Amino acid sequence: MDESKTITFEDKNYSIDLNVKKQIKSDLLNKINASSNLDSLNSKASWDEVLRNELYKMLESLQEAGLKFEISTLDGIKQFVIKDVQNICSNNYLWNTFEYRINKTSINKKVFSIICFYLYNKPWSKQLEKKLRIEIAKEETTQTATDNKTEDNGKEGISSISNGANPEEIPQNSETNSDKSIMIGKQEDERNNQSKVYNKKIQKLLVILGLIISCLIIIYLIFIINNLSKDNASLKNEYDKLSLIHNKSETEYQSIINNLYNPEYFNLHQFNEKGYDSLKIPARPLLFKANFNEIGNVFRKNSSYLVQGIELKPIFIKDSFDVQPGIKTCRILDGLAFGFGKSRCTGDCFLLGSTYDKQNYLCILRISFTKDTYISYITFKWVEVGGNWGSSGFIYINGNPKYIGKDPYQYIGIWPPSNKINDERYRNYRCKVDTYAKYIDIAVWDISYESEIFINNIYVWK
Repeated sequence: MDESKTITFEDKNYSIDLNVKKQIKSDLLNKINASSNLDSLNSKASWDEVLRNELYKMLESLQEAGLKFEISTLDGIKQFVIKDVQNICSNNYLWNTFEYRINKTSINKKVFSIICFYLYNKPWSKQLEKKLRIEIAKEETTQTATDNKTEDNGKEGISSISNGANPEEIPQNSETNSDKSIMIGKQEDERNNQSKVYNKKIQKLLVILGLIISCLIIIYLIFIINNLSKDNASLKNEYDKLSLIHNKSETEYQSIINNLYNPEYFNLHQFNEKGYDSLKIPARPLLFKANFNEIGNVFRKNSSYLVQGIELKPIFIKDSFDVQPGIKTCRILDGLAFGFGKSRCTGDCFLLGSTYDKQNYLCILRISFTKDTYISYITFKWVEVGGNWGSSGFIYINGNPKYIGKDPYQYIGIWPPSNKINDERYRNYRCKVDTYAKYIDIAVWDISYESEIFINNIYVWK
């Protein structure tokens, strides 16, 4: 056998006539009977076993001889080897389906092609189907004509004898009987052909009806799936909202519980609010001042304020804030003030162990000088509005992570931190600096979604 020869099983839908399939089954049984005694196959299981073994041996021998098998599909030519064929032969569902559908209009096309190749040395095709139909039609016509002729001759002979005719004269009417048999055969053929045409029309109608029903089922399934997807999306949105509310409440609850064990809560008797104003303002020249009622519009327009080489500018990550930092009206501070904003964070809004400038929810109001300048004192007014949840502030010099002053008196925000107590009285921040500075950072970090710190009337002394 030529090693380059390839057999391609075409992946098409064949409509096989009942008589053709009977012929195939008959040929198949005859072929198997040549190597196995069919009389010993007294059960379906035995027949299946012989069929599978015969097919597998035949295909294996063909492949060992160099024959290649391919399947031609819409995606292109695909090869399959003897292992794939063995899987087909050993697949109970495939064989049960073939046995069940052997008397119906269609069977598994791959198995059908293999069986046809086994019987006729070629895969199934329209030409082979046509050839088998012609052969079966001829056999049926011949058999019908023979049966009719025999029956008519018997009747004619009986009639002649009963009428006193000489039996030797009966053969004289043989030509007439033959013509009648041929006529009856032709009529039978016409009826068979009409029946086949009618059956084909019925089959086409059933196929079209099946396609319409399938399309309607698919459309209905798509409609159901889309509605389920919408319902799932709606349920997910509701779940996300409830999860956010739960997480927010849980975070606040856990933070409050943790703060109850904070030693600062048990040292409140040592805290004296008068300490906020206990430092005396020095009798030294004033280096810089910023009253946002006077400079607020300029600051808002330029996002900074520059006077005599000294710049006041905010620094923050815009995307971290729900309420942006900037110049705003603050009733408690009598007009415009700088607000440090509110973030989207609900709790634990600080990075433990990180310096102030590495925090995520941070806003810095930076006072920059053209050169290192001696600073003796700084003061301003501040207030925390909207409760006390997050927002802790200190002052840092030249980026040094150690803040100046001592808490709680040089701490910006209600003390102790995050105690959930609403205290909207303004305080005076006063702190001795006594050092050289290139820049001063008024930094508020751990900024949550709830409270916001405002400041105004910033004074810096030489």
